Amino acid sequence: MGIRVAAAVVLSLLPALVACSTVDDAPQPVATRHGIAVWGDSMSSRYPRYLQEMMPESTIYNGGVSGEFSGSVAVRQGGVVAAFRVESGALPTSGEAGLAFTNEDRGWASEYPGIRLGWQPNEASPMPGTLAGVHGTLTAYAEGTEESIRFGFTPDKPGEAAPVGEDVTFVPDSAEAQAEAVHIIMVGRNNPQNVGDVLEDIASMVAATSDDRYLILSTINATDEGEGSGATYSRIVEGINQGLAETYGEQYLDVRRLLIQEGLDRAGISPTPADRADIAADTVPTSLRVPNDVVHLSFADPPQIGQKSGDEVLAELVHEKLIDLGWAEPA
Repeated sequence: MGIRVAAAVVLSLLPALVACSTVDDAPQPVATRHGIAVWGDSMSSRYPRYLQEMMPESTIYNGGVSGEFSGSVAVRQGGVVAAFRVESGALPTSGEAGLAFTNEDRGWASEYPGIRLGWQPNEASPMPGTLAGVHGTLTAYAEGTEESIRFGFTPDKPGEAAPVGEDVTFVPDSAEAQAEAVHIIMVGRNNPQNVGDVLEDIASMVAATSDDRYLILSTINATDEGEGSGATYSRIVEGINQGLAETYGEQYLDVRRLLIQEGLDRAGISPTPADRADIAADTVPTSLRVPNDVVHLSFADPPQIGQKSGDEVLAELVHEKLIDLGWAEPA
């Protein structure tokens, strides 16, 4: 699988970096030579903290950014290449160059963008990286509506003005920095209606990994997307997750199923009537989710004595799988 040039780009794009401990020059297990990179949306934004505690010998990069579609995560990871046209035809000697998308193969410039920009009204979202060989900052400006997002690129150093072609690519620093890591990928929660796109984005991300060191996690359905609820359940469980299981085999972990079947026992929580109803509907139990939230896993700081949060259980499942794959040491 080659790297796919996709149609659109990012950008709520400052992933929250979690790089707690560093790796010294002593011999390390395969996974810890270059660390662990977690990629995803808000479902992946908190459990890396617990994973770091379970893997103190490793550096954990937290690439979970709230609100992103699978394609946006793939841009940050390096599997999907973002292409632009510099509107002036040249990078400036100083200041910012206006940019326009040039890769719109899915029609993402229309009313339904196939990639979410993690957009917030009247905010600027910067992202460091390299455009046409020049390092600088790519910024998305959201001005009132999602359709009015515009992009600019500011080189780091004045005086690097250079003519550029019609189609130039942007490489995020995050993609280069984590290229040799073990990649943990959990995407699709924000665009499950596009099953083919999600699977294609994940395939692109897998193709960008080093030595096939990756672990794919299943997408989790919300409580209003339980069994028999309609198309979204089928798309997630029978479309995305079944497709991932068939494609990635031992390098796929069905965390959705494990959280439903084993999550409460692992967390040390006795099931409530609401939990039992959730499990019967094939959704993650209430006691493992944020209060009054239909999908996000709970987190605790500090956790209650004798119990684990949903995110801690998720980290535990991931850690055990990494040990099985030989990419982590037992605690």
